[in-house]
Amino acid sequence: MVMMPKTRCLEITPNSVKVENADGVQTLEADTVIYALGMRSVDISALKEAAETKGLKTWVIGDAIAPGKVDQATRSGYLAGIEVGK
Repeated sequence: MVMMPKTRCLEITPNSVKVENADGVQTLEADTVIYALGMRSVDISALKEAAETKGLKTWVIGDAIAPGKVDQATRSGYLAGIEVGK
């Protein structure tokens, strides 16, 4: 797993993710992408819709659903992880 803070996601495809950061634009091979956004809820409906339009499965977890406690975010992430593994 690679964490890439201060990186902007430009595109997610079935086999890769295109990102932009201080190193420029890169396309990285990936079969799973975890997209974590800061410390407050952000409207990700456009990102979710774009991913699903391309046939990608999506799960919204943690504070992306609603600001909450760490145990709630961890549990929703755990449950999504189980679904990813199916």
